[in-house]
Amino acid sequence: MRPIKVLRARSAARSGLGALGVVAFALLACASGDERVAASSSAIYGGTDSTAAENYVVLVHTAQLGDQSGIMVSPTLALMSAHGLVGGDTSTVNDWSTCHLGTTPPAADQVTVSVGVARSGTNVTKASRVFVDASQTTCTHDIAAVELATPVTGVTFLPMWLDGPPAVGTPVVAAGFGESSPDAGYSALRQRQEGVILTTDGGTVQAPSGKPLSLPTGFVAASVKICHGDSGSPLVDNKGNVVGTLTGIISTGQGVDNCADGVGVYVPLWHQTAFIERSYQAIGRMPWRVGKPPPSELGGACAQNNECHSNYCVEIGSRGICSTPCRNDADCGASGLACTDTGNGSKVCLDVPAAPTPKGCSAAPGIPSGGLLLAGAGFVATALARRRKRVGGVS
Repeated sequence: MRPIKVLRARSAARSGLGALGVVAFALLACASGDERVAASSSAIYGGTDSTAAENYVVLVHTAQLGDQSGIMVSPTLALMSAHGLVGGDTSTVNDWSTCHLGTTPPAADQVTVSVGVARSGTNVTKASRVFVDASQTTCTHDIAAVELATPVTGVTFLPMWLDGPPAVGTPVVAAGFGESSPDAGYSALRQRQEGVILTTDGGTVQAPSGKPLSLPTGFVAASVKICHGDSGSPLVDNKGNVVGTLTGIISTGQGVDNCADGVGVYVPLWHQTAFIERSYQAIGRMPWRVGKPPPSELGGACAQNNECHSNYCVEIGSRGICSTPCRNDADCGASGLACTDTGNGSKVCLDVPAAPTPKGCSAAPGIPSGGLLLAGAGFVATALARRRKRVGGVS
């Protein structure tokens, strides 16, 4: 018999979450001199038609504030901009510190997600819940998530940069729905454009005209021309990894015409790892990280907790398996695992008989999941227990 070592307790809400609401768009614009940052709903300017291979880029519609883009990151979870859901400061100002997000989302039944290359897609799914971190209202936290009532199909899901940035100069592609030229209106088809990462943490970048543009820290900029209708769309590198979600554009112009001499501004996912993990755990999943295989189901191999959809890796001797706390075998589902006593009054799902360590297994004190707001009723934020091993800079 080999000892059992519980690396980490399960870390987020699992069931009984109730129906959630969603929100709609309207955000900020920040500028200095003739520079303008428009974080309104933005779109690909002068791009080319996107194909079904990029169906992970979806159209998100809210009854009050209209359309934005988003990215499906699991069959029932989409990421997008927060300002496209909760609104915020939409005025043009000279100080980024005054830019802020709203905190009150509308009802979930006011939000739909459409899959497909056409704006008038027929694969439309209603939202059941929305996830917004109400404790973070600055523009550097312009990210939200929506859970869908039914899973989407025909979509490829991509790994995400959650543990650090890619290199400056990495080739990227942006895709989204929206205006593709001045006064042309929204494009009937999703558009795409290729570019490179200009910065991963603010600073000075160059507009297509060569003029310098100043960007605050906390943002990624890429040489893609974004315009009205694309907020929330993803920036994806040349290896198929998601870098960030679009918050707006920094440009030398004004209005739609600024898209011709602007660069896309994105919220980096590695700054939002905790929020993304909590959103995933609320639906019983974990995100796919760059450089790692997709997370395993119960019984799968693991070395770290975040390599399991249960966020719970158990060591038995020299090997680890994805597990979960249990009361009886039924709690282990169809995994083939058995509910096994760890020796300290708790039980976990295991695939072989194993004796506990002399002192049994122990879990560290819980850490509340914090300001994660799920609009609607019944969200339960379960405690996050500190993992014994530090994983990718996320504790």
